[in-house]
Amino acid sequence: MIEYGHNGLLVFLSLLVALVAGFTGLSLTKDLSSKSFSQRKIAVALASFALGGGIWSMHFVAMLGLQMPILFYYDAAITLVSALIAILLVAVALGLLHFTNRKPVTIIAAGGITGIGILAMHYVGMAGLQLCRAVYTAPGLLIASVAAMFMCIMAFRIAYTNRNDKNIVIGTIGFGGAVFSVHFFAMWGTNFVAVDQITEFGPTINNEIMAIGVILTSFVILGAFLWVSATFLTPPS
Repeated sequence: MIEYGHNGLLVFLSLLVALVAGFTGLSLTKDLSSKSFSQRKIAVALASFALGGGIWSMHFVAMLGLQMPILFYYDAAITLVSALIAILLVAVALGLLHFTNRKPVTIIAAGGITGIGILAMHYVGMAGLQLCRAVYTAPGLLIASVAAMFMCIMAFRIAYTNRNDKNIVIGTIGFGGAVFSVHFFAMWGTNFVAVDQITEFGPTINNEIMAIGVILTSFVILGAFLWVSATFLTPPS
């Protein structure tokens, strides 16, 4: 087994990304009942990208902060698929919340689907590791799964039971905490072994530089989504 640690700064920044993404996504879906159907579709699409992309960005930044005494990198295609999984499942969850009759069971289902999205994104993304392989333990899988389901359901219940600013902020903390906690619960139950792939070549970009690029890009996109919402999707007074 390979010993590993994390870059503390990138761990903190990954949490910040999750919180900003959560606030953006939940804010985009506020007061949708007062908007036209086309505006609701646009807002939900943007929120799906914000929340799903935030799940992936948090995970990827944290993984770029992973420190091991061997060379390793990530397969681009698998990494992209993991991001799309998160965005798609969040879109399904938000579709239930905003295009069906919203009941307590609907909120629970949406939270559960989002939790599944976090788990699926994490483990598919981990499959993209090159030059080493992740080995999972049963306790890690169990704790990560329970945390994902419970914390996402609670975050959505808070954010959607009463759609006021206070609950959106609390829901943001719940969502960001869920994404962050699930990642590190899963990592707690993960070991790594080296894999012989002599012909493989990794990227030439430093992990810290790549992480800063992902973070800045995420913030610009999320800020643009909020601007679009405030400028073009504001309900008429």
